[in-house]
Order: sequence, then C-alpha cells, then structure tokens
Amino acid sequence: MLRHRLLLILITFFGFTLSAQQQKPPKASQKRSVSEREFKKAVQAFYLGGMESAIDIHKKNIQKDPLFFDSYFELTALLKEQSRNQEAVEVVAQLYAYHPKPQEIVDLYFITLVQAGKIEQAKEIEQQLIQPVKTDRTRFYQGFLAYRQKNFDLAIQHFEETLNINGFFAGAAFFLAKMHQEKGDHAKAIETFQRTLRIEPNFTSAYYPMALSQLALEQTQSALTSLRRARNLMPRSQRLNNKIAEIEAILPPAKPVDNTTAIKDNRQKNVQVPAIKTFSPIVDNPIPIRIGLVEDIRELQIKTGGAYQLHSKQQLLHTSAESEVLSIKATVQGVAIYDRQQTLIAQSSNPIHLSYPDEQLATAVFDIINGAGYYFSSVVTRYYRGDLEFMPRPNQRLTLVNELNLEDYLYSVVPSEMPASWPEEALKAQAVAARTYALATMGGFKDRGFDLLSSVASQAYTGMAGEHVRSTHAVNATAGMVLYSKITKKLLVTYYSANHGGYSEDGHLVWTHAVKNEHLAVADRKEDNKRKEPLPLFQLNQWLHSRPQTHSNWPRMHSSFAFRSAVWIDNDDLQARIARTQEIGTVHRLTTRLRGIGGRASLIEATGSNASVEIRGDIIRSRFGGLRSNLFTLESIYTDNDYPEYFIFTTAGWGHGVGLDQSGSAGMAADGYTWQEILHHYYPNGKIQRYKP
Repeated sequence: MLRHRLLLILITFFGFTLSAQQQKPPKASQKRSVSEREFKKAVQAFYLGGMESAIDIHKKNIQKDPLFFDSYFELTALLKEQSRNQEAVEVVAQLYAYHPKPQEIVDLYFITLVQAGKIEQAKEIEQQLIQPVKTDRTRFYQGFLAYRQKNFDLAIQHFEETLNINGFFAGAAFFLAKMHQEKGDHAKAIETFQRTLRIEPNFTSAYYPMALSQLALEQTQSALTSLRRARNLMPRSQRLNNKIAEIEAILPPAKPVDNTTAIKDNRQKNVQVPAIKTFSPIVDNPIPIRIGLVEDIRELQIKTGGAYQLHSKQQLLHTSAESEVLSIKATVQGVAIYDRQQTLIAQSSNPIHLSYPDEQLATAVFDIINGAGYYFSSVVTRYYRGDLEFMPRPNQRLTLVNELNLEDYLYSVVPSEMPASWPEEALKAQAVAARTYALATMGGFKDRGFDLLSSVASQAYTGMAGEHVRSTHAVNATAGMVLYSKITKKLLVTYYSANHGGYSEDGHLVWTHAVKNEHLAVADRKEDNKRKEPLPLFQLNQWLHSRPQTHSNWPRMHSSFAFRSAVWIDNDDLQARIARTQEIGTVHRLTTRLRGIGGRASLIEATGSNASVEIRGDIIRSRFGGLRSNLFTLESIYTDNDYPEYFIFTTAGWGHGVGLDQSGSAGMAADGYTWQEILHHYYPNGKIQRYKP
C-alpha cells in the first residue's frame, strides 16, 4: 500500500503516468562502469565550479541507470546546496521508490520534505520512521515539523530529545528557545537562547529574538546589549538598527562619562607594572621587530615601569627617575607627552621613543581594544617588554609601536596563539611556526611604520600577560629554528589556524597570493583519510555531520565548536552580511563555484531578488554569518515563502585551514609525535633549518 502511494507521489512530481511495466524497478545497468566514470566527472565539475554541469550529468546518469544510487544521493545534495529543495524532493521520492531497502532512505526523504516545506507529505512519511528515532537530525526535523504545525509542546519535546542525543546541536537549542518564546515563557526563552550561544557563540541569529524576550520582561538594557552585539557583526541590518533606534528613543539620556575622573586616575596610578623576569638567550645578532599595537588614535595613556627616557631622532627630550602615568596626544605639530598633572614634558614632529636604562622594566598601556570587530571584543590593560614608539600620522592621529627582539616577542605570541598547558612538543612546533611566519612576513606593514600587527591579522600578541614558563621554554628550546620552502628555497610563510576539522587545504585555493603547491592539503594523521580525489558532496556532508576521533578533536585539546559547528542564518541576517559589498535583496540561492580537495569553498555566488554577487577566498567566512571555516556544506529551509527562511551552514574547523592545525598538533603531541614530526606533517614542503639572515 505504501509503495502504491509513493508511485502516486511520483506521478504528481514528474508529471507522467507509470505503466505496469514501469512500476517495476528497472534491471541493473550493464554499463555501471560508465555510470561510475560519469559520476566522478560530475564530482570534478562541481569542485571546479560547474554546479549546473554536475547536476545535468547526474540526471542523465539516473535516466540511463536508474539503479545507480550514488547519483541520487549526490544530485539531492547538489540541489539542496542551491536551495532547490522541491527538486530534491522529487529525486529522493524516486530513490525511495527504486531502492531495495527503502527504510534506509526514509530519514533522508522525511528531512528533505520538511526542508521543502511539504508539511502534509512529511507527516505521512514521518509514520514510516524507525522508532524510536535515534539520529539527532531526524529528531530535530520532527521538532521542526511540529513547530510548523504549531504544536509547540511536541516541538519542545523533540528539540529537547535532540539535545539529549547531541548536546552540540545549536540549532535545536535555538528553536527550543523560539518555542518557549511562542508559549510566552520569556525567561525560559532567554535562558535557552543563551544556551544556544554557549554551544556556538557565532550563532548570531539568536540575538534578535533573545532581545525581543528581554524586552517582553522589561530588561531594556540587556535587550539593547544583545542588539548592539549583533549590530557589531551586521552594521547594515535594517532590522537591528530600527529596533535599536526604537529602544534608544524611549530611554532617558545617558549620563556623560568623564574619562578624566579621579576614579580613572587612581586606577592608573595604582596599577603595578610587572618586572621582566625571563630573558631570551644572549645571541650575537638579536633580531629587532616592530609590532603595531594601536593605530588611528588621538590620545592614549601609559604607565612606565620605572626610570625612563624619551628621545626623538637621537635627541634626548626627557628623563625621569620614577614610574609615571603619561598621556600621549596627537597635535597639529606632531606628538605631545604630558605627565599626570598635565604638564607638557616632551613634544616633537617626529616619532618619540620611550626606553629604559634597566632592561627589567616594562610599560602598561591602558584601554587596548582586544578582538576589535569580534563578538568577544573588550577593553584591557596590557604590559609590554621593550621600547614604545609614538608615531605622528596624518589628520592628527597616532600609531603606537612596540619594538623588541624577536625571541622576546615569541614569548607572548606562542601562549597567545596556543594554550600553554598543551603538550610541550606542540608548543615547540608553534614556536617554530610563529618564528618563521614573523621572519617571512616581516616588513609587510612598512608603509604604516611597523613590521607586524599585534592581532590575528598577523599573529596574536598580548604582551607580558600572556607569557608562561612552559611556552617560554618551548621558544628557548627551538631558538633560531625555522622552516624553509622546498619550492622557493626561501623562508616558508608558515600559515596556521586553530583547527582544520580533519583536513587542511591547498594554500593557493585560499589566497591567490600563495605560491601554488607550496602549502598542500593534508589529512589528519590519526584519521588517515588522505584523498586522491575530492569527496562527493553527499559524503562530505556526512563527514561534516560526524565527529570522528582525530588529532583535531583530541580530548582536552580542542573546543567542540572549533571542530564541528552548525549555524542557522535567517534571510534578513544573511542579507545584512552580504550588503557590505552589494545590496542583493532577498537571498534566493547560494552557489559554490569552487572548492579545494579539503572541501573548503573558495568562491560563492549569492543570488538575490535584486542582484547577484561573488564572494571569494577567506573573506567568505565573515560575509556568511561569521562562519568559523570555509569548510562547510549548505542546506536551507522553506516555510511560508518562495525563498528560504534559513540557510544552514554545517562547518568543520576554525580558521583558514592552511598549514599547521593547532588543535591537531596538540593531539599529535599527546599521541607521541615530536615537534619535528608535527611540522613535517603539516608543512610537507617545508624543511627545518637554523635561520640564516
């Protein structure tokens, strides 16, 4: 009876009447080798950007060989990635009718129907699911179906069971929060939206509905904070800006903050600048490096660690025998420096240099912005070794530069980039990678007055506060060791990222400026899944939904969302993201136009109601919802409109995915590999040598 109903569904979908002969599954094709060859051809076409060509090949494969099921699975995945969910339903319906074990297909069929908004058909197929449902995705879509039917109690039950199966399922927590919101339990909704953000802090679509619940409970300031956090990432969101303006219009005027109050002055006066206790080994030719700490500012405050000197172009401007709080200001003439009593003590049209006769002294810099532009940004006080330079810039602005030697710089970089508690061999590998990267890219910001930035745009450098005895030992133990490229014979630009999710990527597919074939995609050493050819999309999708035991997710050496994560981006938020480059209107489709063998997308075409735009390279991550990685697969969900309401990005890894995997290196070290073996694995075209200036 069920098969009969399915055939009726097929008649409706495909618009033709099946004869008695056609109702029987066709015999297996004798040209299976041809089908397999065409299948591989289609996979290659997809990775090279030929989405439409790949879809056409699979359709022809199915017509010629209706029992070649791999083409059904792949065609379904391709259609879903393009948000052609109705067509995907038709393909899965045919697969369900022909497959010798249709029960193995029922979950896919059910999920695809829900994603296409086919509620009545989904309700019928739901009855065929194997009970009890044990897979998190199927259970989730049961919840989503109940949500669409406005059966909120049943939806809550399914979403809670989804989280019991998989506590990392941020989408389930998000919709569980929305169900509590629909039922008017705003306190529970807020709590669950916050749970969503704990599971995946980049789930930015949670901020707006959470703010609505906060407003319902008259938590006005909390709602404003939630909306502003979202606006930091989506400044062109009309929805966010309108709601923020609406709230601000009814709030009483904020009391002005006096940044020169006695409270702030006492805070700065009472700060104790730590003494430098650890020094890099004495070498014949220490390598100086200049790090840009802050740019484009009018004023900053610092506290010296003790007796200091100010000089400019070899001219001594000022000396002091004690620690002082100083204000450095940009002026029309250049730079002016004042003491705590606002007495002018030095000024120059040239950069002013601060140094110490005692090498144990350091400097505190107040109100450094940590993580500017990210959800975790904050204002902190930091302490720096070496000298500081205050550079006058056009339009009465200043740049603050920290000058110190390379090894002292690495004392901060290594623990800023990798937890100092991680295995020693991983810290040594990180030290060599960081040293090599600094030397290979030194001078990249010469026109701005320094060598490297202090942010992850170069390497994370947080000053003395980040230093730790274990990472300091790793720097000293590998002193002078770097990697040279086997391709160019020059220093290798040793890219690295937090977690590659189990497979890294070819460098030239992430950055056009990278040397071709210098940085090669490598499989996780533990999983040993080296690919000779790219994975079909449906297999890539299965892999991304799994959590295999690899070095990249070694216990205590990774965060759950760094290895695997999934975010749901609603259409409004996605429009606001893409609007940074072009107003494309309602988003109808996202099409992958290029992928590397590791699976990372390097070119995406976004098609909207008004226009289309292409987004390339590593910037894809920030444009599409602050994704952790370009290693993702795409799906979408339709509800009441003819365009997707949500786009679902299932991702692996955190970062660009080229070169050393920091979590993976920790896993390898914990598994007994040496720092040399770790570097050889992640940089197969790198050769470890002592640095030769």
